[in-house]
Parts: sequence; C-alpha cells; structure tokens
Amino acid sequence: RLYDAGEGQLFGADEGVYMELFTQRSWQQLRAIIQAFDGLGDRDFVSSIKHQFAKATDLFSGNFARALVMIAQFVLNPGKYWAEKLKDAASGMGTDDDVIFRIFATRAEIDLGEAIIQYGQHYGKTLRGMIKSEYSD
Repeated sequence: RLYDAGEGQLFGADEGVYMELFTQRSWQQLRAIIQAFDGLGDRDFVSSIKHQFAKATDLFSGNFARALVMIAQFVLNPGKYWAEKLKDAASGMGTDDDVIFRIFATRAEIDLGEAIIQYGQHYGKTLRGMIKSEYSD
C-alpha cells in the first residue's frame, strides 16, 4: 500500500496514506514497514520520499517530506540519527551548544550510548574527542 501510494504513482504521492501510516503505527511497526518497502523497488524508502516530493511546490509537501525522512532515519537507527545531529551541531562556523546539550540531557538514559558508538563508526573519531576539541581552550 505504501509503495503504491508513492513509487506506484505516476505523478506525486498520496500523502494521506503516508499520514495514516506514520500517525497510526508504532516505532516497531514503522521500522518493519520501511524495511519491507526497501526490498520492493529500485529505491529505498528515504530515497523514494525525496524523489516523490522533490517537485513539491507547496510548503506542506516539502515540510511533510522532510518530516517523513527524519522519522524514517530515526526509526531505522536512532543511534545513528543522534550521532548525525551531534556531528551537525559541531560542524561549520561555531558549535550549536544548545543542540549538543539538549541531546545529552534528553537521550542520556535512552540511547546516548548507541549514539556514541555510531558516532565513532561513522566519523572515525570519538564523540569524546569531538567534545574535547570543541570545548577546550
């Protein structure tokens, strides 16, 4: 059904189907649905969303697509999702202290340990090293 609402459409996507699935399913169900979708066609779920909504001209569709991508990335691998947010907060001009502190405060007892592991695996350095380099004088 999800495939038919997106990749199966000639033009655009049936946002109602996405809305229904993403608001009425648990994280575990969403993970299973997205993983099943990934085996159906040429594109994985995230690539499909980006493709289906790429030509969105209204604000709702563009924001909706970004929200779906963000939820899908979190559902598939929460640790990697938070590691990416930490990396983004430390990249570029200045460090976004608020984001780093918020992630540490809200994820400490949930999945911060997994984010630390994922950070090391994806960025080739430890989160501790990043923090030390960002906050030492």
